[in-house]
This record gives sequence, structure tokens and C-alpha cells, in this order.
Amino acid sequence: MNQLNSFLVFNLKSILKDRITLVWTLIFPILMIIINFSVYQNSVKTIEDKEILLVQFWSFMTILILLNGIAVEIANIREVGALKSYVMLAGSKYPFILAILVSQILILSISISVISILFMALFKLFSLKILLYAFIYILLIIPISFIFLVVTSLPFKASSIATISTILSIALFYIVNMQLFGLEWINPLHFLYKLGELIVLGFNHFSMMIPIIYVLYVVIGFYALIKLDINSKIIR
Repeated sequence: MNQLNSFLVFNLKSILKDRITLVWTLIFPILMIIINFSVYQNSVKTIEDKEILLVQFWSFMTILILLNGIAVEIANIREVGALKSYVMLAGSKYPFILAILVSQILILSISISVISILFMALFKLFSLKILLYAFIYILLIIPISFIFLVVTSLPFKASSIATISTILSIALFYIVNMQLFGLEWINPLHFLYKLGELIVLGFNHFSMMIPIIYVLYVVIGFYALIKLDINSKIIR
């Protein structure tokens, strides 16, 4: 536990030092809301429509933050050989990896809270329930956050993963509501959106695919954690 706390403090300090990335992670979704605000005003009328739109941004931020904060960060640290050093220092890979996950969940929590408050102000959706729903959503994200470790098994440079993940996150956001004869569930952002929709709107929006994929993500995520290689995937 002491090792986990030490690595957590270390990671949080590193995140705060990289202010550009930290601010951009929050500013980018805000810009998307502002740029498309006039469109949303014409198409989003009811309270339910507004809540559904907010959930879409929750899912987008989850992918954007955790994919970059977990997968890209670990790939980058491993690429320069630092991960191996941290593991040797701790005697296990788990304290450092878990510290990264916890730190990114904290960043996600703050980001979703800020976006939710801004969204409520812009769309006149004043309700403390929204913040409660956001809290429940984040709690449910924790067990499946390990799924992003799967990306670290890819034999690509961290910089390439970062670029691809950002482009992919934006592309997936714009097709999150698209029905593809069941294939839409392959889109992780669609799953996160449906999970958030279930929390906010209740069991009228329940689908058996939600618990099935949730359990699948948990199992695959923990397997990826166990199998995570501390040695660089890039041959130098």
C-alpha cells in the first residue's frame, strides 16, 4: 500500500507538470460542445435528449483520457526503459500500474465533473442528480479501466499510439449512435455510452449486451494486467 501511495503521488506530480496535455484533455471536449452548440440547440430539445448528449461526452472523455493516460503513458514509460526500473524498485509491476490507473481515474472524475457543470449551465439542465449519475458512472468505469492495458501489447511506438488513439476517439464519437446491425457494440465508445445511458435514464434503456460486454472487459482487462510485459516492444 505504501508503494502504491508513493507511485500515485509521483504520477500525479508528473501529470501536473505536463500542464499542456492536462489542459488540452479538458479543453478539447469543451471546444467540441461550444463549436457544435448551435447545432445542439436546434436538435436537442427535451431533458432526455440533453442527458443523452451529455452521456455521449462522458463516454468520449473516458476513451480519450484513459486510452492516452493508461495505454499511451505505460507504453511511453516502457519504451524508455523506466517501467522496468520502477518494477525492480517495487519488486512487482502491480503497484506502479495500479497507481497510473488510479491517477487517471481521478483525472477522469475531475474532467467529467467540470464538463457536466459546464454542460448544465449551457443547456439549462440544473440537477444535482446529474453529478450523482456521473459519480456512479465513474465507479462502474473503475473495474473495466484495465481493458486499456490491451493496447500496450501492440508493437507500436507510444507516439504512434497517441496519434491513432486521438483520431480514433473522435471518429468513434461521431458514430456512437449509429446502428450497424449489432456491430455497433464493437465500438467501445458505444458501450460506454449505453452504460451511461442506462445509469441516467434507467432500465428502459437496458440491453443484455451491457452486462455481457462489461464482464468481458473486466476479464480481458485483468488478463492484460497479468500478462503486461515490462520490456519494451520496440527494438532499438
